[in-house]
Order: sequence, then structure tokens, then C-alpha cells
Amino acid sequence: MVKELELLTVGKTMKYITYFPLLFVSLIFTLNASAQNKAKLDSLEQLFSTSQSLDKKAVILTSLFLNNRNIEKQKKIYTRSKRLQSEHPSSAILAIYNEYMTLFLASQDSSITPSMIKRGLHIEKELDNYTVPLIHKIRIVDLIAELYQKTNQMKKSIEYNFYSIKLIENGVFETNQEKQKLLVIGYITLSNSLGVIKDENSLKYANKAIEILESSSFENKELLTGIYGNYTITLRRAGLYDSALVYAKKIEQLIPPSDKNRQAKAYHLIASIYTKLENYENAKVYAIKAFEVSEKNDRIFTSMMASYILGKAYNRLEQYDSAKISLERVAQQAKKLNQTDMLVNVYSELTFTCRKKMDINCAFKNIELANIYQDSVTQKRREKETKELAIKYETELKEATIEKLNQEAKIKDLELKNSYYIIAGSVILGFVILVAVWIFFRQKNIIDTFEKEQAKLRWRRAQINPHFFFNVLSAIQMLVYEKETERVSKYITGFSYLMRQVLEGSNQEKVSLEEEIKFLNTYLSLEQLSLEFDYKIIEEAQDESDELEIEDIFIPTMLLQPFVENAIEHGLRKSTKSEKNIEIKFTEISQNLLQVSIKDNGVGRNQERKKQHISRALEITKDRQKLMKDAFEYEIIDHKDENQNALGTEVVFSIKI
Repeated sequence: MVKELELLTVGKTMKYITYFPLLFVSLIFTLNASAQNKAKLDSLEQLFSTSQSLDKKAVILTSLFLNNRNIEKQKKIYTRSKRLQSEHPSSAILAIYNEYMTLFLASQDSSITPSMIKRGLHIEKELDNYTVPLIHKIRIVDLIAELYQKTNQMKKSIEYNFYSIKLIENGVFETNQEKQKLLVIGYITLSNSLGVIKDENSLKYANKAIEILESSSFENKELLTGIYGNYTITLRRAGLYDSALVYAKKIEQLIPPSDKNRQAKAYHLIASIYTKLENYENAKVYAIKAFEVSEKNDRIFTSMMASYILGKAYNRLEQYDSAKISLERVAQQAKKLNQTDMLVNVYSELTFTCRKKMDINCAFKNIELANIYQDSVTQKRREKETKELAIKYETELKEATIEKLNQEAKIKDLELKNSYYIIAGSVILGFVILVAVWIFFRQKNIIDTFEKEQAKLRWRRAQINPHFFFNVLSAIQMLVYEKETERVSKYITGFSYLMRQVLEGSNQEKVSLEEEIKFLNTYLSLEQLSLEFDYKIIEEAQDESDELEIEDIFIPTMLLQPFVENAIEHGLRKSTKSEKNIEIKFTEISQNLLQVSIKDNGVGRNQERKKQHISRALEITKDRQKLMKDAFEYEIIDHKDENQNALGTEVVFSIKI
């Protein structure tokens, strides 16, 4: 029985132990393209203001779009470009560039569909008819490769990776360093793509990237860190752990001492490689460094990963009491972050610890927990695969139906075309309504089935005012009547994303700030279909020189949406002001506290309405406050002028992070 337990424990540990470090490294060292040359951007802005040629203005705006990797700045440039196109609708090159920007932004916010890939191929082909900067051609080719990769068509993605490299190799650039930089990024991207399909040439192209990098005088530490990080992944994948360690140490030297977050992640990377080399003394040293730095900076995820390696190192060094302390800490953190895969790993490793301590009851208890969480992982994976297959099937079916209807419409005369669009729109609208009704009854079924307070909370958290659904659907119907088929597709995609997030969010306690901001952007853009207003989302880090690390901050799921909805429905929709605005601001007050402000300039709240209207947002939030044990606080501020006239309403949250 003990022998059987030993084999089972080792098997599970080996199966799952490599997943987290590799994924973690990929997240740390993705190429950083956000550092911009301010002088170059200023120069482009000056060229735009002085240029008289419309085609040249279109090229300059696209260059600004490509150099501004911040998504909000890109959206502003896209708005400028669309405004220019509305003033000059006959410009073909401007229309193509706007189509590229539309596709790029859609690929960041939505699920990828076959029609998006077709649009990318169309843009790439159309650009051949014009004299455009080579970098623009390269970027559309890179986007096509990315679209293929996101739809798991890796062979096509790799084909366009090669095409991009060929364009760079045969192209002429302002400086040789610019060409070398593009080649380095191109080769490392190709290497990563080949690594996904376990092609042995992955290391070959990664070596090419490093040869170019180390024979040149690159001073951009962000670029160097990114390339070395991806190269380290390739070396690890090839089993060349000694070489991987060399480049991981280079990464450690490149990171400035002030950047504690990335410093902790670099220590974790080195510790994980030492573990692969079975050098557990050094693995322990670097894991302790990673743990201490991440704990001081309140980086729970990095702390958890470091503690796991530390626990494993202690086990191999036969320091079982220390191993148990570290691993039990990992289990607590993993539960807090809902990291089911890590729970499988940590309980398997704890089984190993207990077995070595000859505590058989402890060993059986932990292997049983490992099995329970493994079943949960398997179930989630199956559910995810089922959802992906369903979405893929529905998308393909919808596109096939639309394509068939389009073919039939070409045969009919102009009068029948108008009828066709109305019928097609009604079919799509009816489908969306059925989905909305299905969501409603599914949620009702949840309430009837689960009577516990936590289940009720998940239900209430998932609610969105039905007025919103029907406002959006009515607006989409109007777009259908106006034959705005491209916008119809865009908004239906956004609406589907929103509904999917609501469904998935109902099963999650917390969501990253990055996902919450994406959700709010989609929600507000859909509300703009039925009400004209402006909004902006502001992110402020504790240190003004830094950016808010939205991917590492987690807040309660669906906490903000009901108040944003209130601001629109009860603040802006009833307002007669010509300019209606909503401002959502995320401010990092400290390492443990995030402040969120939702402010509108609507009609405000009067005393009579306060008494008569029971706010759904307040009702839900009070329930959640009780169940979440004061994880957040909030207050509502009624802004008034000196004459006590309403200027709007502001809701301020203080959320523990």
C-alpha cells in the first residue's frame, strides 16, 4: 500500500510540476513593446500637422498607431483617422488603414473568427497596390500570424512568421540597428511558435536571434530582458538547463534594483532552473530571495510560486519540517487565488513530505486532496473545451448561414435585398433574444437549486438590468435596418463576450483588474448604442512614475457594474445636459488598498426618489459586504453647486487587494 502511494505521488508530481514555471516565465518575459521613442512620436505629430497630402496623413496616422502600443492611445488615434475618413470618404488608402486599425483593436478585445482572418488577408493583399512603408506591411503580416495562432492554426501562423522575416531580410530600413532589432524579434517569435508544436527547429531560430542580439549594440534593457526571457524558455524546452541558467542570470543583472516585482520573478525563474538541474541548495537560496522580495511587495502569486519551489527544495534536501511549512503556505495562497492546478501540485508534494516523515495518515489525506483537485482541473478543462467547441460551431454556423444568404441576395433584385436584410437581422436578433432568455432562466434555475447564501450571492452578482439587454438589441436592430453589417458583427461579438463574462464571473469570487477594465469598456461601448455619452477610464499607480499593474490586482467580480449601470440609467439617461460624461478612476492608495471612483454628471439623487426607489446596486452590494467580511467599503457622494442644484453622483469604493 505504501509503495503504491509512493508511485502515485511521484507520478502526479512529475505530471504537473512543469506547467506552472513555464507558464510563469512566459508571462514575465513577453516582449515589452510599450517603451516608445518620444522624440519620434513628436516628430510624427509635427509631420501630420504640416502635411498637405491626404495619403501622407493616412500613413503618418498609421505610424503613430503602430508606435503607440498603449491601447487607449491607439483608440484615440483610430478615432482621429475615422474622423479624417468621414471628411474624405473617397480616399482608398485611408479606408484600408482604418480597416487595419479596426481589425487590430477587435483582435485585442474579441474572440477571433474566420471572417477576421479573411479581413486581414484582404488588407495585406490591398496594400500591395500602394506605396506604403515596409514596416506597415510587416505589421499586418505579423497580425495575420497572431490571428492564426489565436485560432490554433499553428502551421499557417508559422508560415506568416517566415513571411515576416523574409520581408525584414529583403527590406531597406533607416538604420541597420532597426533592421537587426526587427530580425531578433521575428526569429524569437518564430522560435516560440515552433516550440508550441514541439518542432526541433525552435532552438535553431532562437540561437539566430541571440547571435544577432549579442553581435549588436542594443542598449534597450526592456528588449534585452524580453529576448533573453524567451530564449530561456526555448533552452528549457530543449532540456539545456545549464545554458538556460546562464541567460536567466543575465536577466537578473539587467533588472534594476528598484523594480522589485520583476526582480522577484527573475529570482523565481533561476530557482526553477536550479530545480531542473537538481541543484536544490541553490534552488533554495533563490527561492528564498524570490519569496522575501515578493512578500515585502505584497505579490501573492510570485510568493506562492517561490514557496512551492522552496518546499520542493526542502523535500529533496530532507528538511521535511521546513518543506511542510512552505507547502502548507502555498496551499493557503493557492486557495485564495483559486489556482486549482497548483493545489494538485502542492498536495502531491505534501504527500511526498508526509511519506518521508512516515506519517501515512497525513500522506493519504494529501493524496486524496490532490485527487479531488485533479478531478476539478479535469472537469474545468472539459467544460472549457466544450464551450470553445460550442462557440466555434455557432460562429462557423452563423458565418456559413450569412454567406449563403449573401449568395442568394446577389441573385435577387434591389427590392428583395432590403427584405433580405430585415429577415437576416430578425433571425440574428431572435437568436440573441433566445440566448438572453436562456441566461435568465438558467440563473433562475440556479436560485431554485442552490439555497445557500454564497450561491445566492453568485446569482445576484451575475444580474444585469434587462433594460440593458433590450436597449442593446434594439440598437443592433436599427443597425441591421441601416445595413451596417460590419458594426452589427462587431457589437454582437462584444455582446456575446459580455454575456460570456457574466456567466463565467458568476462562478468566480475575484477577477483581475485587467479583465474588469476590459469588461467595463465593452459594457459602456454597448450602452453608447442607446444613449450618447462619453466615458473615460483612468488608472493611477501609487508611484506616479509607474503604471498600475492591472494584471496583478484582483477585485470582487461584478462589484462595479451595477453602479455604472445606475449612473447611466438614473443619472445620464434622465439628464437634459448636452454633454453627458462618466469617469471611472482606479487609484492605488497603497500596496493593500485600491480606490475606485465612479462619477457621472447626471441628474443626481433627490430625497423623494431615494425613499421610493430601492437601488438594486445598493441591495446587492450590502449583501456582498456581509458575506465577504468587509473586504471593501463604499460611500455615495451627491455633488451640488452653491445653489444646491445637482451636479451628479459619485460612488467611491475602497477595496482591499
